[in-house]
Amino acid sequence: MIYQLKLPELTLKCLTDVVYLQMCFLRYASSRTALDQQSCEKYFSRHRRFRGRYQQIAKWLWGKKRLTFLKLLEKFAQGSTEEKRQWSKQMYREVIEFLQNPVGSITPNINKPTLSWQIAATEFLIKFYDEYLGDSKGAFPKSFFSGSELERFGREKFLSEFEKLNRIKVCPACDDERYSRIDHYLTKIFYPHLSCHPYNLVPICNTCNSDNKGEKNLLGSKSGNLRKLENIFLPYRGDGFQTDTYLKISLEQGLRKPIIIGLKVHPGKDLLERVEVYQYIFNIPDRWQKSIQTIDELVYRQIKQNIQSHVDGNSLKRGNLNIFGVRDLLDGILCNLFDNQGLVQWHFPMTWHLVTLINREIEPAVHSSTPINLENYELLKDIADWLIQDTIPHPVHERRDLAQKLCNVVLNRE
Repeated sequence: MIYQLKLPELTLKCLTDVVYLQMCFLRYASSRTALDQQSCEKYFSRHRRFRGRYQQIAKWLWGKKRLTFLKLLEKFAQGSTEEKRQWSKQMYREVIEFLQNPVGSITPNINKPTLSWQIAATEFLIKFYDEYLGDSKGAFPKSFFSGSELERFGREKFLSEFEKLNRIKVCPACDDERYSRIDHYLTKIFYPHLSCHPYNLVPICNTCNSDNKGEKNLLGSKSGNLRKLENIFLPYRGDGFQTDTYLKISLEQGLRKPIIIGLKVHPGKDLLERVEVYQYIFNIPDRWQKSIQTIDELVYRQIKQNIQSHVDGNSLKRGNLNIFGVRDLLDGILCNLFDNQGLVQWHFPMTWHLVTLINREIEPAVHSSTPINLENYELLKDIADWLIQDTIPHPVHERRDLAQKLCNVVLNRE
């Protein structure tokens, strides 16, 4: 993700309960071939986490409205006992490791036609998400949760809890549209045991979810070897790439024809593979380049409006803005863009576009050893036009000119 995301406490608690429940269902069905409500109650009663609610859990599974869940679990139970146990044990271990210490690799699930029990288990796990988080009206049964005080928890609660805790209004993956989907960061097709995992669900926009990421496997690679978890950005773990990368932009084709070169990692940060994976999965920053003219227009509009508002507010007088005043104004716009990243569309690429403009146009003028010639500074020429100024003066050169005029008075009289 671009930005640091925080996982709401309620979401962590509720979905941790859900994934433990899913794993316990698999462990139960892997220990036998025939399932019944009484044996299910007995199995769950032996686990401290489910005491006081094991009867409601078993009743839920054998309820008339949950026949699909039961049939899938019964189909899973028909597999080889040893294979089922090994598979469910691995699923359980990876679920817990992803909760506590997400390092190393996770084995992707591969649906083999001959392993019908494994296909059934995969569908069983994913159905929890489809039923209770995929539908805006769905909500997990209260018996799934270990706290009796817990409220109704489903898709709407997931999104509202996220919004309350995170200072994010736009998609944290692309900085463009507003988020609207709950994405499986590690795709549920490959990692069904993480389909309801609190650390694997993140709100993003439909364009990122469907049109770009789709069913791509973040842990896959062209070589065929699996990546380790520490080699990709993980939601809710770390700062995101906002703090450790910058967007390199070229103005070689013209000030109003910016070209995005790519995301670059700050020196000393070992994030190159993470950035490359991110760019492949979400097609960022290539998608920004397609909108670069709009992004450029937005940056210039902010500069023009900011300057004109200062003039209209009488904080500046026309014809009296020097290069240091220009730099102060642009620095203020830059800080405002940075402060509002995650809240307003495209503020991440806009920030780095303005940085590029400042470095290209303003800094050379500030440090110029000669008076500023607007013909050499396209942005400053625009600013001077907005201010109805003939030039953008430099105080150093103004004082130098004044000193020379005073000296000339004496020289001309002698």
